[in-house]
Amino acid sequence: MITAEFNKLLNALTQLTDLQTSFRWRHRLLELPALLKTTSLQGIIEMDETFFPYSEKGSRSLSRPAKKRTEKAKKRGRSKQDWIAVMTARDRSKHTYEAGLSSVSSAELNRNLSGKIERLCSR
Repeated sequence: MITAEFNKLLNALTQLTDLQTSFRWRHRLLELPALLKTTSLQGIIEMDETFFPYSEKGSRSLSRPAKKRTEKAKKRGRSKQDWIAVMTARDRSKHTYEAGLSSVSSAELNRNLSGKIERLCSR
């Protein structure tokens, strides 16, 4: 159902000529991953985390001073100020759940996954 809607949006987006209309459709297309986010996972679940550089691009007010391109990180390694952890979980039925993590800990994972795992594999 959602993939058919996605294909419809994608086909319409490729045929647009008006700038205002293409802008509106672009934002509709960008909202689709939020619709695809599952509410429950079951069976065999695979999870992984990845780190993305922290960015406030597009914000009108920054919570920290602006960085220059040549500016190096204040601390060695991955500090909470420079990186954001994102957890991705997917079951064998291709239901996917993503969440941003404030820290990579078992308590944070339990908080994000509570109520999302329905049935575990009985192996």
